[in-house]
Amino acid sequence: MMAAVGVAALALAGCTGAPTLDSSAASTEYAPFLDEVVSTLTAKYPDVVWTSDDDESVQPKNDGCTLWLPTQESTTSLSESAGDWRSVMDTLNPLLEKNDFSLIDDTEELSGPGSAIASTDGNGARLLIGDLSPTSITLEVPVTDDDCD
Repeated sequence: MMAAVGVAALALAGCTGAPTLDSSAASTEYAPFLDEVVSTLTAKYPDVVWTSDDDESVQPKNDGCTLWLPTQESTTSLSESAGDWRSVMDTLNPLLEKNDFSLIDDTEELSGPGSAIASTDGNGARLLIGDLSPTSITLEVPVTDDDCD
């Protein structure tokens, strides 16, 4: 009984277990979601143009491996273009809900000047949109890969 209560408490807290996808499967699952985030923001805020010169990569993080999808960047401030982060949250939350990500209801402070919004899903994937210079969108997913150096 206590184990069931503990598992339920972890589920309610949004905690996740070990990664369940390797980097190839995670890329296949999450790259379209990142594309949809970018297209949703572009449709709502056309003056914010997103570019990416990065390739996806698998890097060590927290005693495991994490897939980093290509970072999207804009020289235009997303929060300023939208008027505030609340407008961005309202734009993204239906998409996040549809893809089983947590709804965004507040900003996060970044080290240095700037702020961000973030959302996670049950697999531990984390979408972060930060308004430093430049504005960036990152999506990281914990993966089961053994080699991530």
